Amino acid sequence: IRAGEAWQLVAGVLDPEHASRRLSERRASDDGYFISIPGGEFLMGSDRAGCASEERPPHDVVLSPFSIARFQVTNKWQAGTPFSIGVTDDPRSQAPDQPIIGVTWYEAWVFATWLGCRLPTEAEWEFACRSGGMDDARLFDESLIPDFAWYAGNAANRTHTVGTRKPNSLGIFDMLGNVREWCQDLFSTDYYRELAAQGVSHNPVGAQAGEHRVLRVGCFDWNTANLVPSYRNHNLPNNRGFQNGLRLVEGWDSM
Repeated sequence: IRAGEAWQLVAGVLDPEHASRRLSERRASDDGYFISIPGGEFLMGSDRAGCASEERPPHDVVLSPFSIARFQVTNKWQAGTPFSIGVTDDPRSQAPDQPIIGVTWYEAWVFATWLGCRLPTEAEWEFACRSGGMDDARLFDESLIPDFAWYAGNAANRTHTVGTRKPNSLGIFDMLGNVREWCQDLFSTDYYRELAAQGVSHNPVGAQAGEHRVLRVGCFDWNTANLVPSYRNHNLPNNRGFQNGLRLVEGWDSM
């Protein structure tokens, strides 16, 4: 009944008129912070041996152009934020250029919106990770994952400065490890099967109903089996797991 009044209250905190200035201040020291993705068609999901049922079946997806951050959001981006996001006293990720951890989905959404950005859809995230399919041969090879990701075998149970492993072919870093990343979508185990039954899907935005939100990528205390690009994870939006972080997509109004 009072939705309009509630949104005015939220908008007062988010202060959308100054979002672009806040974003510019934070990306000033990170040249080329966002990577422009031309979009296009790719085969999302996987039917590789050992993959989970929710990764199946592979299905055709077409995406419009979008711009995604080269790096996971780091602690230094918290400066001047008028609300708390994540956990700041965890010794596993305290340095300015280490990723923010312990982030809930709600915090990730609010923080992205405060900067005039948004979270990636699950389809956008996977397209960007796999470089539209160009990196499948490398990123699905578990023996090569240590080159691209901080994980249980090389991270010493902590996060690391973003951008210190190899980037993918699009120049994006840490898409297989360091911290997990919240996506915009609601999660459904059957979502891929529903999309496949409909034929080619254009800009899918996730399940229509559900309690959990999608998390993508592995993290610094996981093994390589769960660090492949098609691996899907999820949790309640108020989950504050120490592995949870975020990555931004430029342009709040583009969805």
